[in-house]
This record gives sequence, C-alpha cells and structure tokens, in this order.
Amino acid sequence: MKIFISHNKADKASARALAVLLVEQGVDVWFDEWELCPGDSIVGGIEEGLSNAGVFVLLWSKAAEASNWVGTEVRAFLRRRVDDDGLKIVPLMVDGT
Repeated sequence: MKIFISHNKADKASARALAVLLVEQGVDVWFDEWELCPGDSIVGGIEEGLSNAGVFVLLWSKAAEASNWVGTEVRAFLRRRVDDDGLKIVPLMVDGT
C-alpha cells in the first residue's frame, strides 16, 4: 500500500525524515522530492501519487493550514475517500497548530 505524504515546503525536513523512516521499514512512499523531476507536471505528478495512494499522511502545521497545495491535496483525497472507505487519512501535528 502506497503512502502519500502531504506537507508544506516549510515542513520539508519533517516530511523527508518521515519518508525515510517509512521506506526503511519497507513502506512504499510517494514523496514529492523523490517522484517529481524538473520539467515534470507538478499537478499531474500529484494527481498520480494521490490516485495510487491508499494512505494519505497529512503533516499539519501553521504553514500547512495556509497552503493552497495542501488544501487541494486533502480535498482530492477526501473525494476518493467518499467512494472507497478503505482509504486512510493520518494527520500528524508538526507544531502546536
């Protein structure tokens, strides 16, 4: 089962550390730094990552709260979740937000 890690760029170090820990445990992870190359469609890459993910990990912080990208990713995954109750959403608090 693939895990999609949603985060704001201000929380990149935390997201990267989580991604590395998960991969070390044998988990398949979609992490933007590893999946998107220069010149790739950001929207297309994110859509593909979301469509293949069974778990959506949301790194929540003040920066994520203000992020249009994070909000868009959450809404897209929630739309999938309506039709597939096997999908999981796991929020992780990064700060005291």
